Amino acid sequence: MFKSLIIGKILGAIFASISIIVPHHVLAKTPTENYAAVAEDNINNNDAENQDASVYFNRGVGKYNQGDYQGALSDFSRAIELNSDFIEAYYNRGILRIELGNYQGAIADFTGVINLDSSRIEAYYNRGNIRSIIGDYAGAIADFNKVIELQPDLFYVYSNRGVSRSGLGDELGAIADFTKAIELEPNAVDAYNNRGIIRRKLGDYPGAIADYSKVIELKPNDAKTYFNRGIARAELGDKTTAMADYNRVIALKPNYAEAYLNRGNILQYLGEYPQAIADFSEAIRLNPQLADAYNNRGNVRRLLGDNQAAIFDYKRALQIKPNLPDIYNNLGNTYIALGNYQEAISNYNQALEINPKLFLTYNNRGAAYLVLKNYEAALADFNQAIELQPNFANAYENRGVVYQQLGNLPKAIKDLQKAAELFEAEDKNLEYERIQEVIDKIERDADIKSIEFVDK
Repeated sequence: MFKSLIIGKILGAIFASISIIVPHHVLAKTPTENYAAVAEDNINNNDAENQDASVYFNRGVGKYNQGDYQGALSDFSRAIELNSDFIEAYYNRGILRIELGNYQGAIADFTGVINLDSSRIEAYYNRGNIRSIIGDYAGAIADFNKVIELQPDLFYVYSNRGVSRSGLGDELGAIADFTKAIELEPNAVDAYNNRGIIRRKLGDYPGAIADYSKVIELKPNDAKTYFNRGIARAELGDKTTAMADYNRVIALKPNYAEAYLNRGNILQYLGEYPQAIADFSEAIRLNPQLADAYNNRGNVRRLLGDNQAAIFDYKRALQIKPNLPDIYNNLGNTYIALGNYQEAISNYNQALEINPKLFLTYNNRGAAYLVLKNYEAALADFNQAIELQPNFANAYENRGVVYQQLGNLPKAIKDLQKAAELFEAEDKNLEYERIQEVIDKIERDADIKSIEFVDK
């Protein structure tokens, strides 16, 4: 009897975030004479009010420059109370509210600026940035569109609109905006970085690598970009250059836990198990809450036969993130290796409770049931695995074994032949040959039994 257990996938840490370009805000001292004249019949009172408003405004600028943000906020607000058309007071209070994290207040102030002067592109731009930060991507895009309408040559507006488009799931629109930003400013670092992130997300790994390489050309000591390029290179299958990128990350930033984690993944892939364990252990030392590092170290320890240490790692990972079904699957596989099939089944149950679409886990639980000779439960699991993944060779192989044990040889041979075809299509020649031998043996045994039955 044979069974096929599928090891759960390696969990990797990928931290690639799209960034917006936040403008550098300067509060400018505005003299009173810059403000519009008032009607002749009100000139005396309004002049006094404007003078008072300007005094508060200019004092607010001074307080801001001294770091007294609350005092500045009070003065800008008083200036607006005295002169409700004081556009620079609205604008500067909006900038100050951004600094204080009062995004809704800042939006209200920039809206006040726009209501007084609909041509103030900086108000649309800043309001768009805030809306993007708080997740109002549609509102942000509307603001950026207005800026582009008024002044179509500002590269950073296209770049930030691209961020908002990505937030709405319009990845192609985002790429178009980042590309336009780069056309307007060939050294637009954020646009290259953001376009690289989207390209990688869409599976365009060469394009992503090219963008990250341009960022590195412009910012040669940016550890995060080396990290992201390493991810893209690893996903493209270029493990050697990915390793070089992670090495560079660690040289630039020795406490970058995720870089050790991802380098450990490559070392595991290359069969360098002791070095992989060392990297996962260093990732854990730097970030004891990095569940993926525990999981992946557990995988390597299990490959080396250190099952008890693997169980420790998997359980530690689950203490940090109790809802990761792959780790329950891996823990189940480890208990299988120890011959503890009931505990394995318990962990597979946990995985499937979290995610009932895990065809690998159905296969693995079925394999445990098969060993326990619970053929009905095993058959149900293999059926489910095949329903979820119709070209899953291992499940056909295992289901064929169940039918063989149940004495249904035609169905057994049919499933085993299907498994052999799928293995052959995947260029898995050893698996193909092994199953062919099993099929031949079943057919030979069936012929002998037929002859014996006739003779009797």
